Amino acid sequence: MNGTKLMQLFLACALSFALGMWTFRAFYKLPKCKEKTNMVVIDCGDTLSIDALRDYCHKIGMKHPDAVVSHAILESGAGISWLAYKCHNLFGMTLPNKRQTTAIGETKSHYAIYANWKDCVQDYRLWQQAHDAELDTVTNYFDFLRRKNYF
Repeated sequence: MNGTKLMQLFLACALSFALGMWTFRAFYKLPKCKEKTNMVVIDCGDTLSIDALRDYCHKIGMKHPDAVVSHAILESGAGISWLAYKCHNLFGMTLPNKRQTTAIGETKSHYAIYANWKDCVQDYRLWQQAHDAELDTVTNYFDFLRRKNYF
């Protein structure tokens, strides 16, 4: 299956799943962001939605923003997984050992904890920058995610 067809299939699955699930996220009361030293806090009051996520990905110069949104939808159960809700971790990111991060801590399972969803997206952008050569095209992006068993 070529990269374009794979991306179309991936996007279709993610978006159809999100139709029924993402709005459920609105019924959760988002925890308040905690101010901490030595971390970046970005617009803590923003509500997570597909449009907000896509717009923010474009704003910060994320590579392949539609694929990133799809990845977040699938990984986070459309924003309602425990990790997404309690830890603001939309991508199942673990705390990195070598690269810079916006995470403020980690779970017992070593998943990163963020102050808010935008910090998580910023961290995903840092992850993209660390793997820049492998993510030059959408096809390579999905191949890289597959090789790393991210989906």
